[in-house]
Amino acid sequence: MRSFQLRGVVVVAVVGLLLLLLLGHIPKKVKASTSASAFVQNVIYSNKIAFFSKSYCPYCLRAKGILSELHEQPFVVELDLRDDGAEIQDVLLDLAYG
Repeated sequence: MRSFQLRGVVVVAVVGLLLLLLLGHIPKKVKASTSASAFVQNVIYSNKIAFFSKSYCPYCLRAKGILSELHEQPFVVELDLRDDGAEIQDVLLDLAYG
């Protein structure tokens, strides 16, 4: 499991993934070998906009505010409020940075 001391890396990963999701550049195949990767795959493909966030992240809060101003309602997964948030974050990092 990856652990990052700098929030900036996590923010870049979350914001980068949001941009990838909005632009549609996520690979069509995601390994679903774990429940976390299956969950991520299901969320991405079942929602127009999927937003993986941390509830305290100011960049995530701003991005959610912008989406709200655009009258878009993303499916939001607050990683810090989930028991499996770290595993989900690892899956997202693998998707975003291979």
